[in-house]
Amino acid sequence: MEKLTESKKDLSFTLDMRKIPAAGIDLSFSAAHETLHYLATRFDVPAVKNYQAHVHLERKGKIIQMSGSFSALVEQECVVTLEVFENTVSSDFLLLLSDEKPLETKEEKINLTDEPIEYCPHGIIPFRDLLGEQFGLNLDPFPRQTNQPFEYREADNEPQNPFSVLKELTKNKKSV
Repeated sequence: MEKLTESKKDLSFTLDMRKIPAAGIDLSFSAAHETLHYLATRFDVPAVKNYQAHVHLERKGKIIQMSGSFSALVEQECVVTLEVFENTVSSDFLLLLSDEKPLETKEEKINLTDEPIEYCPHGIIPFRDLLGEQFGLNLDPFPRQTNQPFEYREADNEPQNPFSVLKELTKNKKSV
């Protein structure tokens, strides 16, 4: 286990919830090369070049509140031109963590005002998984370069088939 006094940690860092002081703790993360490759593979993007995160952990009874923000430089493929381009992904987040497994019930009542509680087995906070999930939730599923407009075209009323090209050729040809 690394000391909590170190300033920057890799996302693979884990922390036992019981070691969080009552006053809370601030942590900064910077992803190592292996972790960047893991994120790129997990979220199917050409590359993740940089990932920085800052979190504040605070005890709220039996629950740990993790608030923070992240910023990542990622390569994505434009859905219009299929060219790879760099994009910045960033967001603020709030997560509630607990080492108690949620009770399984046959019917779940969903209260939209409650934040879901993330279960951390054995009280170990897996920062790579939790912060990686936030990265994935904020990735644009249909990325495009800002200078590439999307043009909507009306679909032809005729169904397309392999012989439609031949039909076009016969329209322009004069009969002999």
